[in-house]
This record gives sequence, structure tokens and C-alpha cells, in this order.
Amino acid sequence: MNLTHLRYFVELAHSRSYAVAAERMLTTQPNISYAVTQLENELGVTLVIKTGRTNQLTAYGKQFLKYAEGTLKTLDSGVNAIHRSVQDHTVIRLGFLRYLGSEYLPQLVVGFQKEFSDYNIEFEFETANSAGLHEAMAANRLDVVCCAHINDKYKEHGVIYHQKFSLIVPPGHPLANEEKVTLKDTMKYPYIYYVKNNGIRNVIEPYIKAAGGMPEIKYELQEERVVAGFVSAGMGIAIVPHGTLSSRVNVVEIDLDDVNMGRDIHMILTDSQDVSPLLKELLKYAVAHPDKTVIENRASLRAPGRR
Repeated sequence: MNLTHLRYFVELAHSRSYAVAAERMLTTQPNISYAVTQLENELGVTLVIKTGRTNQLTAYGKQFLKYAEGTLKTLDSGVNAIHRSVQDHTVIRLGFLRYLGSEYLPQLVVGFQKEFSDYNIEFEFETANSAGLHEAMAANRLDVVCCAHINDKYKEHGVIYHQKFSLIVPPGHPLANEEKVTLKDTMKYPYIYYVKNNGIRNVIEPYIKAAGGMPEIKYELQEERVVAGFVSAGMGIAIVPHGTLSSRVNVVEIDLDDVNMGRDIHMILTDSQDVSPLLKELLKYAVAHPDKTVIENRASLRAPGRR
């Protein structure tokens, strides 16, 4: 038996008007009528009859109303009890890109827990690349993730971090002593690149094409750390997200002077997800407390002469 149908029936029983019941339940009159008909078909009796301009309950309708109201009251009490339990103890399963764990994410979590110190909030963490985080959320291992946008199945809740991209070259490379270079300067050197459908490739490729076409691609790889390893071995140059490289990788990182290349990192949920009250508060808190990189990027976009 459909709980929505029960709610529609109870409202109709009190209002005695399909129009009023539909307005109060934020639906249409046909939906109210359909719900009553389905209940009558299931019970095998008539619940509502029209008398003049109003609708009256039959004897069966009056009898059923008592049980319907009792059922809904019990259900609502249970829902409220669960909500109170959630407020008393909440576990938030949070996934994020690895480099966010070095500074921003720990500060965000500590700040949020201080803001809501009256609640018993626990976090469970998982790290991966953006594709891996989306897969974990689709498998219901995570409630919310901090990563780059991949597709429209997921709902973004504001930018919390902006990740700049920069050029890396091996030590001794002709560009290694430059503080800044343009993309055009890099085109004559072979690249270590990313495989198709890689999120980083999707960011950098339009910039590279706009700079004069594709350079020679030596190898296509998936992970930026592996890309950096190949660059360190002198096999080519590459563009990587800033801050993702290990200090053990022997490369020279150089700023790109002619483009503001980067990607935004979002708090992301699935559209179909039921969001707990405290998870809603975390989303609002994160959007209100973005990393300084977001502020710096907004300022650079407003600066004269920047693209």
C-alpha cells in the first residue's frame, strides 16, 4: 500500500475537497483521485462518495481513516526518532583527492567539527583520483566527494578549491632555468601526455590546441605521478596539476605565463541521494570556507590582461 496514497486520502477526508487536498499536498486533483481509487481497488470497498459540492467518507472510509492516521502517525514518529539519532551521532563518509589531505581537508574537517561541537560527528575518509571517487560514490561507499566534475549524473555544491596547472621538465632541460614560459614555448619539445578521457587531458588539451596545435606525444599515461616519473627520467615534458607531485620526483616546475590553466574542485553528491541534516551543513560550511586558491583564482581572472 502506497504511503503517499494514504496521505492524500487522509487530507481529502479532512478537507472534503479534491481541489483543497491537492493544493495542501502540492499535487494535482487527478493525483488525489487516482490515490483514492487505488486504495478502493485494493480494499475492495468505496471510501469516498460525492454528495452535492462536497465529498463524504462512507462508513468504510471512516473506519479506514482511523487506521490510516494511526499508521502515518507511527511512521512519522519513527522518522523523527531516526532524525534525532542522526543528530546525536552522524557518520559522514568523505572522499577526496589525495593532495587535498595535506592541508585544506584536515582544516575544513576540524573547523566544521568545532562549529558543530554539540553533535557527535565522525568522519570516514577515502582517497582516490576523481574517477575513482565517483565510482566509490556510485557504489554507495561514500556520501560526498571533493573532486573535479566528470559528468552530469552528479550534483555540484560549489567550488572549494582551485588547482592550478604548471609545466614540469627534467633537470638540465633547455627550459629548466625559466621562471615562466608560454605554452607556445613548449610546443617544440616532446610531451608526456594523458590517455583519452582523462580529466586532466580534458582540461589542458583546449589550451594546447589554441596555442598552435598538438606537440609530439611520446607516451600517454593515466596518473600524473607516473607522468612526472617519466619526465624525471628525461623522456619528455608535461603539464600537471600543481601540488600533486612528491618531493622525491626530480623535476623542475615552471609557471605558465600566457594562460590561467586550472580546474575547480567541488563538493559533489548524486542527485538521487538523501542528504542528512548534518551533511547539508557540511556542504554549506565547505562552500562558505573555500581554500585560498579559490579566492586567488577569482582575483587573477579579474586582473587586467588575464584570460
